[in-house]
Amino acid sequence: MEALATIAAIIIGPLAAVLITNRIEIRRRKFESRSHILRMLLNTRGLPGDPSWSIAINSVPIEFHGETDVMPLWRNYLQAVRFKPSPGNEEAHRLDAVSKQTALIFSIAKKLKYSITENDIQNEAYYSSGYIERDNLMLDSWRALQRIAHCQEEFLKRIPATQA
Repeated sequence: MEALATIAAIIIGPLAAVLITNRIEIRRRKFESRSHILRMLLNTRGLPGDPSWSIAINSVPIEFHGETDVMPLWRNYLQAVRFKPSPGNEEAHRLDAVSKQTALIFSIAKKLKYSITENDIQNEAYYSSGYIERDNLMLDSWRALQRIAHCQEEFLKRIPATQA
């Protein structure tokens, strides 16, 4: 009986160690992946045009699939940002989208057991003025390029075909 127990321990011990280690590694990777999504959301929450924001938002259903405390808030956020407000309601719409964004990020942070408040998420972000100016200048430049192209098209329409 003692020999049988020893043989079982020799076989089961290492097998159990491998299974436990594997389980711990899977949980660690899942946590790291989810934490990465949270970091991207927190780092770009005031910059919805940032590609990292889109990547993080689109990764939520992969990383949090089946999480009943996260997925409904993700859907609410998407519904809010896809909605086009009527003229004069833009500010109310923006505030609604920010509120839903905050609720989503907060639910993810809570799921990962980070202690951050909704107020911190909504009000305590830092964006350097240089970065904001650069981003706004880039957006203004893109808008100007559209206007320039439109003006050039109009100009070319007025020139007789023989002169163009």
